Amino acid sequence: MDPAYVAMPPSSVDASDSNPRRRVTLRDIARRLKISHVTVSYALRGVQRVSPELRKRICDEAARMGYRPDPMLQALSSYRLTSRAKEVRAALAWLCCWNPPETMHTRKEFHAYWEGAKEVAEKHGYRLEPFAPSPRMSIARIQQIMYARNIKGVLVPPPQSTFSSALGEFDWSRFAVVKFGHSHTSLRTSLVTSAHVYNAMLAMAKMAERGYVRIGFVTSEYGRSHTLFLSGVLRAQVDLPRKCQVPHFCLSEADIAGGNTDRLGVWLKKERPDAVLTNMQEVPGMLRSLGLRIPRDLGLAVFSVHDGNADAGIDQNPLEIGRAACETIISLMLHGSTGIPAHPRELLIEGSWVDGS
Repeated sequence: MDPAYVAMPPSSVDASDSNPRRRVTLRDIARRLKISHVTVSYALRGVQRVSPELRKRICDEAARMGYRPDPMLQALSSYRLTSRAKEVRAALAWLCCWNPPETMHTRKEFHAYWEGAKEVAEKHGYRLEPFAPSPRMSIARIQQIMYARNIKGVLVPPPQSTFSSALGEFDWSRFAVVKFGHSHTSLRTSLVTSAHVYNAMLAMAKMAERGYVRIGFVTSEYGRSHTLFLSGVLRAQVDLPRKCQVPHFCLSEADIAGGNTDRLGVWLKKERPDAVLTNMQEVPGMLRSLGLRIPRDLGLAVFSVHDGNADAGIDQNPLEIGRAACETIISLMLHGSTGIPAHPRELLIEGSWVDGS
């Protein structure tokens, strides 16, 4: 017998049939199937203590009877759950692909992701527990620990660009999972990130308002393939006269590793931008090493005022991104949504413009 199955005595009257206009309730479904209304509630919420076979039977019967959740009751339940202090009952995993993992917190954006997620986790009675794959801590071992601690949800922050992990070996079928950003390209799951296209168009517009006419975008091979900032820049350029459309410049990984500014200098002389927009934290230093005075010789804005080494540009609101990611993982857990979804969802958080010196 299913551990969540509780038999109920048959009833001579089916309330759902006696008044077809009345809303079908959990107890109506329970009476029809001769089980506990608690079991019905668990099944419809995707709680895993109900077997898949019984859950399907209950969901099929609920659909046949025309069951619809009562939004007012759901709102009341949500209020009751969030209006009282929570005792920490379980953990959410933070699967961090950095070596050593503490270095992730030197990036202010990613540290804010953690702080935002931690705030929401504690509000709902969870603790946020970090895990980091390493030669001494394999993915298989991490999974064993998660199983033992009954962890159901996994948050995956952006990886270190040089980190080589075996996340492809992780069995996601037993976990709800949400990642931050697009960097984990092989992990095709739902994600929360900043609204790259919106932020790029906002930055281009704000720079134009300040009198800059030829705005050039500088990125890298990694940045071009793992973000959508270029898409937003190109969209903004569509509305500009052709003489104001500056081809973007892409730094190679060798340029970045060696601090080589030769190719960047050639691009600046050829295209003659009066301002540069970049998502690379190395670019401000490169421009200064070329002898350019900012902002006297060249305007400069970055896509992260937290980590971009310049004070003008976009605040991607990383604390809110962390909050949204944790709210999403808790929602997936409550609905029993585990594994890699057939249709991943993206939740985009808009950034804000910040004027600099």
